[in-house]
Order: sequence, then structure tokens, then C-alpha cells
Amino acid sequence: MKAPVRLRVPASPRATTVPACPDCRRDVRAHVPPKAVLDSLRDRPTPYYAVPAEESAWAATGYGTLAPDLVERVLSGGARG
Repeated sequence: MKAPVRLRVPASPRATTVPACPDCRRDVRAHVPPKAVLDSLRDRPTPYYAVPAEESAWAATGYGTLAPDLVERVLSGGARG
């Protein structure tokens, strides 16, 4: 069951509230980065939530949880920025 959790972006003062499963909420509360889908836009795979939103549709939409238009962005080529 998904519920909101406050997630701070690693190495940044920015934070956001995102829906998360029980395992991810537990990890966030324990200050353990949650398991995440990796964005391969950069030199090495990076958790999608650590990539600036203007560089990745995955980051900009919280992998689809923060905006309803993820599919349209990906189909239009927006997955690369």
C-alpha cells in the first residue's frame, strides 16, 4: 500500500513528498536511500530522483508518480531531457 513520504534528494537541501511502498518508507525513515529505478542519462547509472528534473522526464515526473504525463513525455522523446 502506497503512502506519502518526505524524501530528501541526496547531497542536496531539496526535499519532496512522494508516494512510497512500506519498504521504501521504512528505508527513508532509517536514512537509507530507497531502492530506485536508475536513470542511465549520465556516465553511470544514478537514481532517477537524484537527476535534475530538467535533464530527465523520469526525474521530472517522479517516475510517473508526480505528473500524469510521463507516457506522453517518453513517447515524444522527453525521456532524455
